[in-house]
Amino acid sequence: MTEELTSGQSGSSPRSSAMHYKSADKPLPQIARELNVDGIIEGSVQRSGNKVRVTAQLIHGPTDTHLWAESYERDLEDILSLQDEVSRDVANQVKLRLTPEEQARLSSSATVPPEAYESYLQGRYYWNMRTEEGLNKSVAFFRDAIDKDPEYARAYAGLGLSYVVMSGYNLISKDQAFTPAKTAALQALELDDGVAAAHLAMAVVYVEGDGNPGGGEEELKRAIELDPNYASAHQMYGECLSLWRRHAEADAQMKRALELDPLSVAANTWYSGVLHNAGRDDEAIAQLQKSLRVAGNVPITHFWLGRRYLDKKMHRESVDEFRTAVTLSREQPFYVAWLGYAYAVSGQTDVAGKLLKQLTTSPARSYVPAYEVAVLAATLGHQDQALQWLQRACDDGACSGRFGDVKTDPAFDSMRSEPGFAEVVHRAAQPQ
Repeated sequence: MTEELTSGQSGSSPRSSAMHYKSADKPLPQIARELNVDGIIEGSVQRSGNKVRVTAQLIHGPTDTHLWAESYERDLEDILSLQDEVSRDVANQVKLRLTPEEQARLSSSATVPPEAYESYLQGRYYWNMRTEEGLNKSVAFFRDAIDKDPEYARAYAGLGLSYVVMSGYNLISKDQAFTPAKTAALQALELDDGVAAAHLAMAVVYVEGDGNPGGGEEELKRAIELDPNYASAHQMYGECLSLWRRHAEADAQMKRALELDPLSVAANTWYSGVLHNAGRDDEAIAQLQKSLRVAGNVPITHFWLGRRYLDKKMHRESVDEFRTAVTLSREQPFYVAWLGYAYAVSGQTDVAGKLLKQLTTSPARSYVPAYEVAVLAATLGHQDQALQWLQRACDDGACSGRFGDVKTDPAFDSMRSEPGFAEVVHRAAQPQ
């Protein structure tokens, strides 16, 4: 219900920010101030057998004044129309001006089997966790929703985005991610071209999987056109614009994402990359420190803070951040490789060598990113081993991307005259 109400209201704070306060012992005026909102919707959901009862009330946040309250009761099969009715009533109470797309969606609820809808919401819940366990569960729940309703466009879109995020967090290879992501996104669009999340998934596939930035930008613009308050679309557009060196536009998109979802782990963390690409490294570090304060203690944020400290040759600080990322991720190989690299460049080659051996000989519980292993091997002077892992990285489609590029990465400077290295560079330059 939280997911649906926030996505159905123009100018509302998305679920990731709203849910941050679910168990918080804070007065409503403080919550309203922190989220920069005037109104707060409180409510409850009770389910008894096949009946669902929803109570909702609208509160003026700054003064903690109750403005409106209503109760609704429906059969579980009518949960979508119930949510649309609540959304329309709230919109009317706060005098929201809905876009034509929002009006159309709220006036024509699709019929979705309750069991499929429940699986879809479980998928959304676990997707928002942004952890390895959560993302694996999100894939399973979205697939379950599709099994229960093969015509459920939003479940296909959710599945596509799950694979996209798993690739972005280095949990699976590009090939493992983008083939099923593209299939799911295309199926969602075939069923319903108006699903913004499907256009977002397709955009990432175009940019990071197919090497088609033009197609990616068109899909990002379409996602935002369909849902102007879609924080994730603004965030991804900002990331792409930054990679395309359109720094002012990128900054504007990321700031919009943070306005819409101020407590988003992803938006707060990835904004630091936009700042870094624009040459604003001190601001990037400050942004990451802020992200840890407001968005939580997550591995990816500590990783990027470690990267920024490495740029400044603050080796002790970078080691500390990578160690924290390793601990929080339960020794995800991607973070282990970067911890090894930090040890190597700080002169602690014995420790780095042990981590390299761990990555290359121990049975891995999850995907081992070949590019990062190659970087560590090259830094330790094991050029033959580095070349072998670079070949694997090319097989995975990972010789270039947001975490490194074999063509320019200084870690491989000592290898550029080695036999076989030119072939790797050539393979990296080919469309995936």
